[in-house]
Order: sequence, then structure tokens, then C-alpha cells
Amino acid sequence: MLKRGLLSLVLVALLAGTFMVAPQEVKAAPQKSPEMPGLLGTRDYSFDCIVPKFGAGRCGNDLFTMSAGKYARVNLVSAGANACATFYIVNAASGSRLASKYLCPGNTETIWTNTTGQTVQVYFEADATPIVRTQLQGKYIFGEF
Repeated sequence: MLKRGLLSLVLVALLAGTFMVAPQEVKAAPQKSPEMPGLLGTRDYSFDCIVPKFGAGRCGNDLFTMSAGKYARVNLVSAGANACATFYIVNAASGSRLASKYLCPGNTETIWTNTTGQTVQVYFEADATPIVRTQLQGKYIFGEF
């Protein structure tokens, strides 16, 4: 008889909405970076290259395919000899430089957005300042707005 009474009490409490649930911690949703509004799916590729003392050298052997509307960013994590670097994005078919950005370690910049209306294969070159042979490490980041 006691079991039926307890069961009835629990059932009434559930139906009446008075059954207590332990509070749950609520975490805020991650915020988009204000410098990169409206970003959709991104992919990143690590690079680790040695640039020559004079002139620009290819930084990574990868070719990247960029469809219309995609952007390319460079995140320079570290550079030897306290160097900064100029990164160039190059059209693989023509060899022409599409754009460039000067970066120091710890910075990330959009280097180019494909507004051609066509798919383009690209690669990256870099040179260092001061003019020294140096190692550059970081990430190439691709995405779309």
C-alpha cells in the first residue's frame, strides 16, 4: 500500500510539473572573430619552408584549387632570425602573382579572394625581411564568405 501511495505521489508530481531537475551549466556559443565576419567552412594546411636569402621561394609544394568566392589567408606562426615575410599567392597556370601580404609572426591576413568567377589553381611563395635565409612556419587557411 505504501508503494502505491509513493508511486501515485511521483506520478502526480511529474504531471503537475513540480518534479525538480538539477540545473545544468550553460556555455556561451563561440563567437565569430570580428575580423572574419560570415565565414563558412574553412580548411587549413600547415607549411614549414625555408626561403632563400635573395628573392622569393616557393613555400610548400602544394597546389590549391580555389573556386569562385573562396578566400586564402596566411597565418605566420614563426619565422627564424626574427624575420617577417611577404607572402605571394601565385596563379599556377600562368605563374603570375595574384596578390601579396607582409606578415610578422603571430599575424593572420587574408591574402586574396577569388573574384574571377572561375576556379583557379594557386601556390604560395615567400621572401623574408631582413634579407636572410630563414625558416617560416604557419598555416594557409581557405574558406568562403
